[in-house]
Amino acid sequence: MSHIMIIKTVYKNPANILVGSVVFSALLVAILYFQQFLFFEPYMIFHIAVGSELSFILIVTVSALSGLVVSTALFQIRNLKTVSNKVGGGIAASLIGAATGVCTSCVPIGFYIIISLGVAGANTLYFLQLYEIPIRVLAIAVLGVTFMMIIRNIKARCEIKINR
Repeated sequence: MSHIMIIKTVYKNPANILVGSVVFSALLVAILYFQQFLFFEPYMIFHIAVGSELSFILIVTVSALSGLVVSTALFQIRNLKTVSNKVGGGIAASLIGAATGVCTSCVPIGFYIIISLGVAGANTLYFLQLYEIPIRVLAIAVLGVTFMMIIRNIKARCEIKINR
């Protein structure tokens, strides 16, 4: 069974589409707000500054992959009755991948909190600002590998009969 057939099978259920959409939307809005692409006051404004296009693309990619991984992992848990370390690891990896994507977004709002920690906080802030793009690329890699492992596990454990 191909990867596309597995994805079609996962998303036949509207609940999986809903879960993936909610995770994607919530993460996207939160990260865009924290990264100052999206403003809610005095009215809703969406703005991509010149030079921040790559960051925006990476944010959308992390959000989309997080929705895909979480909904596919939930499909695996529900339908295959799998309670193994691999599934838990898949969900944990998706959370870690999403967190690394979100963590760099905390820099604008966490500035005062981090600075109050002194030199260690200043070093952390500097590290997060300096390596924002590589951290997001790492998050995309973690989410991509997690998704492929979940698909491989579904493929290995599941024989789906398709009536043609």
